[in-house]
Amino acid sequence: YLLFRSFCKLAMRAVPEGSSAESVPVKSRLLALDLLKSILSQAGHRFRTVRQFVYGMRTYLGPALIGACLGNEYSVLDAALSIAELLILRDSFRSCLKLEVRSLFERVLFRFAESPSAGVLRHRRTITFIATIFEQPQIMVDFFVNYDCDLGSPNIFAKCIEELASSSNLDTPQPEHARSIRVLSLSALANSLNALYKWYLNGNQYAHVDTRQQQPDESESENVKDVLEAYETLSSASEFVKGFRSKKVLETGISKFNLNPKKGIEYLLENQFIPARTPNDVAYFLLNTAGLDATLIGECLGEADEFRVSVM
Repeated sequence: YLLFRSFCKLAMRAVPEGSSAESVPVKSRLLALDLLKSILSQAGHRFRTVRQFVYGMRTYLGPALIGACLGNEYSVLDAALSIAELLILRDSFRSCLKLEVRSLFERVLFRFAESPSAGVLRHRRTITFIATIFEQPQIMVDFFVNYDCDLGSPNIFAKCIEELASSSNLDTPQPEHARSIRVLSLSALANSLNALYKWYLNGNQYAHVDTRQQQPDESESENVKDVLEAYETLSSASEFVKGFRSKKVLETGISKFNLNPKKGIEYLLENQFIPARTPNDVAYFLLNTAGLDATLIGECLGEADEFRVSVM
């Protein structure tokens, strides 16, 4: 554990501005990242389950990778993203690094895809990263369930698809680079759709369960367990769909509030995101909901109204 932590700290060391690719700080950082990748690629069950190592990945590895991605040296960025790909592609790592994966997408990948100042190389590496992880349909499903259906998380799956679609129409002053990114993005979209379709055909076998009441005979008794598991699967999927729809309603309510606070609050009351028209419930929602325009909150509460004064 101490050795793993030391490599993470070495990978976090800042590279002095103006350092060349052959400088000692850059080489030492690359060496640390290479050793970390070797450790993680050969990690056994205990590494992924012992609390100390999980803590080390969350506390030291995550910041080290994000810091390496945000540096000026592209080779360091590429090495860090190759480790991130390894972590996401392996279910045992992905399941315990939800917040770290979210931070990587929000602070690094989406920024590179949206900002022209990030440069063509970083933009292309971002598209390659998304294309690589989305070759596995289960990862797309996991992203949708764990982020897009979670009220407290960003829509990472939807955002990735939007970035691929946007990049497929990229127009830059460098036609050759723009064309390579467009081709890569379109290929990634096509492969993602194909992977999801195959997943549906091969893995969604419980979608057509016959719900009619029947009395199974002895020859059918072996299938009873499978049928019960099918119902459990459908029930779980239904819960995720409800969560996704609730999130969409909340996002609509936030948008309405940011356009017209009064109409937004009425909409949120109708859909029970604000439980009751009481000062405490309204105040709790305004205080704890991300995405609300702070200026409009101030204007809304600044009106000479007894209810709004109570909310204050």
